[in-house]
Amino acid sequence: MVHFKVESKSLGTLASTYFHDPESLVTSIQDYLEDMLENGWEFVNRSDPGDTPYWVFRAVGQPE
Repeated sequence: MVHFKVESKSLGTLASTYFHDPESLVTSIQDYLEDMLENGWEFVNRSDPGDTPYWVFRAVGQPE
């Protein structure tokens, strides 16, 4: 059985949680995706139905 996780996180939230220079939003997003992968979740998709995007992950392993 495949398990999925959906998180609702704005880009502003990612930038403040994974702080880098304001010009480095891409680095903040990369840190978020790497953090999720380290915790057993692989990025699948991102949807943006409104102000806050939804990030979809698939379970790929158990965190150590």
